[in-house]
Amino acid sequence: MRFKEFLTIFQNGVTSVKTLFEYQQLEVAERGIIAERDTSHEFMEMRRIKSEFIVNKQRYLQLINDIAALTAMVKNFPQQLAMQQEKIEAEQSATYDGSVSSMKALSAREAQLAALEEKLAHLEEEKTLRKEELLQKQAEVTALKEIMDQQYQDFLAVKQLYLSEQSKREQLLSGLTVAKSDMEQRISAEELAWFNEQKERFQGSPLAKLDANHVCSGCHTMVTPICYKRVMQGMSSTCENCGRTLFIDEES
Repeated sequence: MRFKEFLTIFQNGVTSVKTLFEYQQLEVAERGIIAERDTSHEFMEMRRIKSEFIVNKQRYLQLINDIAALTAMVKNFPQQLAMQQEKIEAEQSATYDGSVSSMKALSAREAQLAALEEKLAHLEEEKTLRKEELLQKQAEVTALKEIMDQQYQDFLAVKQLYLSEQSKREQLLSGLTVAKSDMEQRISAEELAWFNEQKERFQGSPLAKLDANHVCSGCHTMVTPICYKRVMQGMSSTCENCGRTLFIDEES
């Protein structure tokens, strides 16, 4: 829609444009408050705490599984050691009971005995390492649980602040809704239709006001003197930079 057609719709001229601009500003404020809900410090802090809590929870669950496996492993070591000791004792008996008839057979027995004793030593070392690992993971679980408990308390505290601020935002939004409703009574259906059609092109702000310094409120750039003069005279004009429809409020 061209500016001349726009002026045809706005039968009250600049006064009507000013009213619609004020309506636009209410919508801008409304969008700002809604956006603040998801970008506020409290909201971002809740997301941060929650994200870190989830990572810690995953680590906690992994530790619980590791502890269960290690506990079963450590519990099984006495049986393994006992079985290995029995094999060693049996091999010792076979080696030194006088039943070995040759040096070759004796050497083979002694080698087998050495291998069994080496495996026993390895099991003892493995038992010690797994016990130490179990104690370490149990300590980590205790520390991690304390951290998660503190994170939960921090989350609740921040959430309380967020809900308090959100309550204030809801009150502001409620006030803006009432103000918009009142202002809509002073805007014709044609004007409102034009506004809703155009705002899609300009991120919700199709109208822009020029100040005394010839600066467009939409893109904050200075328009040319010719453009400013045309707007002063009520002629068709849009901002050369952003394309918004311009007007001048001589009362401000």
